[in-house]
Parts: sequence; structure tokens; C-alpha cells
Amino acid sequence: MKLTTETPGVDIVVTALPEMIPVRGNVCATGDDALDRELEDEIISKIDAGDEWAWCMVCVSVVWKSFLARSTLGCCSYRDTANANRNKTRKDFPHDL
Repeated sequence: MKLTTETPGVDIVVTALPEMIPVRGNVCATGDDALDRELEDEIISKIDAGDEWAWCMVCVSVVWKSFLARSTLGCCSYRDTANANRNKTRKDFPHDL
């Protein structure tokens, strides 16, 4: 049986966990060092303001009956929880589990 977000009784929880990999040098590589630095500075500013989705490891937990599975993806950056869910994180992760 393949579990999806539409499976009755399936509970999917998406959580932002602190990312241990540094922002600097790991956000993007556009070929434009100034742009890369600007994007990194923006993310660091959001982290400093307490935005847990600015730079995180996303953990998706799926519970169904007595089954529990988790999958994580690191070095993620989202505007907010809604943006993370809108970007199909919630929908796509269960396929890994």
C-alpha cells in the first residue's frame, strides 16, 4: 500500500530543525559572488530575527496506524511554513518513506 496525504488516518508533520551546516558558501553558486553574498546576508538576517525556516533541516514525519517514518532534507531555505508546504515539501516527502 502506498501512503499519500489522501490516505485516511495518515498524519504528516513538517518541522523545521536547526541546520548545522553554515549558510556561507552553501546557499547558492550563481557565479556572481556579490549576489551570492547578498542572498547569504538576507538568510543570516532572517535567522538572527528568529525565522526558523530561513535556513533549516526539514523533517517530515508520517504516522499511520503503528507505523512511524521520518525523512529529512538539509540546507533548506523558505519564506515561512506556508511557503515550505506550498513548495510540495509536505506532498513529496512521503514518497521517500
